[in-house]
Amino acid sequence: MEIHNKALLDESDWEQGTRTVTFFSQNISSVIADASVYSLSEDFEHSFDKIEVAGDDFTLQAEVEGNVSFAHNRMKITLE
Repeated sequence: MEIHNKALLDESDWEQGTRTVTFFSQNISSVIADASVYSLSEDFEHSFDKIEVAGDDFTLQAEVEGNVSFAHNRMKITLE
């Protein structure tokens, strides 16, 4: 993950083995999960093996199982 010129909240729970990264971006230009392109014009939820998300000020690429959801102009990505 790369984030440029943005504040973010990075929380780790070492006992649970989880990490949460939260940030705001005004523009997400692409969401591709398992070679399917998703539009942010409607809500969706999808499980994936590979995901790429890009915006004006960030990129995220992951090749692990996970889930992505988009609703009410908020995106949540959970990696296993």
